Amino acid sequence: MLLTYAVVPAFLLASAAAVAIPTEAGPGSIRLLGRRTNGQRELYKRADGSFDLSFLKAESTSVRNKYQQHVNNVHAMAVSLESLLAAVPLPLKKRASGNVALTDDIQQGQDIEYTGPFSIGTPSQDLWVPVKKIAGSAGYLHTASDSTYKNTATPFSIQYGSGAVSGTLASDTVSIGGLSVASQYFGAVTTESSQFNGDPAAGILGLAFSSIAETNKPTIIENLISAGKLTSKWEVQANAPVVGGKAVGTAFNAAIDTGTTLIYVPTAVAKAIYAAIPGSAVDTSDSGGGSTFYRYPCSSTTTVALTFAGSSNTYAINAADFNLGTYSGSNCVGGIVGMDVQDANGNNFAIVGEQAARNLCDVGRD
Repeated sequence: MLLTYAVVPAFLLASAAAVAIPTEAGPGSIRLLGRRTNGQRELYKRADGSFDLSFLKAESTSVRNKYQQHVNNVHAMAVSLESLLAAVPLPLKKRASGNVALTDDIQQGQDIEYTGPFSIGTPSQDLWVPVKKIAGSAGYLHTASDSTYKNTATPFSIQYGSGAVSGTLASDTVSIGGLSVASQYFGAVTTESSQFNGDPAAGILGLAFSSIAETNKPTIIENLISAGKLTSKWEVQANAPVVGGKAVGTAFNAAIDTGTTLIYVPTAVAKAIYAAIPGSAVDTSDSGGGSTFYRYPCSSTTTVALTFAGSSNTYAINAADFNLGTYSGSNCVGGIVGMDVQDANGNNFAIVGEQAARNLCDVGRD
């Protein structure tokens, strides 16, 4: 059965994607998770368009806790996966790719999500989909006609920053971009909170490591790699940022994570970026989680862009995405936040959230 779900860009360390399923068997679509709005505005902005510092405090603390808690497990697993890939026959490595065409869904001027095809069942981070009709949901998986669906009866639930779901743990055959996994565990959801009402995607698909999944079960990406069907990078090399057309600062490693809203870079990189934007200044307010944010003139036209090793493309951050809202008169808050988070090797790396991911969702197609 073809369903609709949300996926994240190809380079992931910890992220989530959402899943939508048509109410009847037939073409569905996949979506990149972008649940960071409150009606017609982003959660980091107040109704008057000003920056909400409480959001930054909450997310900064959450991001630091998430990555520091799991990064050792993630990198240890990444090493084992690299060893596994070394043993995969070369013909499999050459075939280890899949392409999914995505459509950008824009509502009230907000870049909400990306949709494309996904299938689960036979005849055809966490994954969950509804398995019964839920009011306001985009659809559900018809398990009665699904010969590979198995329900474990183990309770399943997830609480997000904006919404919650519950049900039981189940397994089924899951496919994306022509790549399939048999007996993939997922949440068979029977209850959704109202935040999911009217969403074109009916669920969420996690593409990162099981160490940060509620179920602790192997994710679809881990299973595809283990089966030799996919090769993947979990941390990418970013070149020095480009500000106003000139490279500033130094290169750094980065995790692209649509489960995070803002862009967190090493503090030294953030300092170099804003030093190249005339009129910028660090703010001394307590932003939580050991993060540092900057204000800059709202009238600034200086562009900020990211580039990645192995690619000649430059990914400029849209001015509307970079501007988190007004703050202290004619100043606005920049969407790049300074925060030092270390990987298992003790090196600082960046967490590139939704603010940038929506501008570079094609990065992982090479």
